[in-house]
Amino acid sequence: MDDGRFTIPTRVYLTAAQRAKLDGLLRLGEQNLDALLTGLLEEYLAAQPDPPAEPEPDMSDARAAELAGRRRELRP
Repeated sequence: MDDGRFTIPTRVYLTAAQRAKLDGLLRLGEQNLDALLTGLLEEYLAAQPDPPAEPEPDMSDARAAELAGRRRELRP
């Protein structure tokens, strides 16, 4: 997409009755499923707090030294 958006392939599991109802509502509202799901997800995400930041990786002196040693082993 042009504005930095991307697609997420997924499956939606509905009964036959739910699918028929959804198809009818989409036709009546002259809307497509992509727009409906995008709007629902935008509203849901806007109502949620941001997730906590991931912790910084443990870079203790011993761990840093071990990684440096492994990097030296990998170099020709």
